Amino acid sequence: MIRKRYPDSAGSVYKEFLRTGSARRAETMCRVLWHNDPLSKDILAPLLDDKRELHGFSIPMRVCDRAAQAISHTTDKIRFDSGWGIAHKDEVISRLKTYCEQSTPNKASDEE
Repeated sequence: MIRKRYPDSAGSVYKEFLRTGSARRAETMCRVLWHNDPLSKDILAPLLDDKRELHGFSIPMRVCDRAAQAISHTTDKIRFDSGWGIAHKDEVISRLKTYCEQSTPNKASDEE
């Protein structure tokens, strides 16, 4: 709803929401940006380093896993499955970090 009503300020609202550093808020933001939202790479990329465990899932779930799931919906080139083993998930998370860095508009303008 925020993105639709306030498209120019949604990113800053989302970042402010995450400022508390709460793992639960991070998981909420992953759900908000789950469906191929163009802001997911920018907002969720920092969460790819967050190894804290999330509760309430039928399988072990970390904040970084949840963020990786959401970000992976923005590309058909990198698939992420939370059922994989930790080593495989961490490998794909590393690829997603690179994908986010290459896709971030600010990075492109810094290089020019």
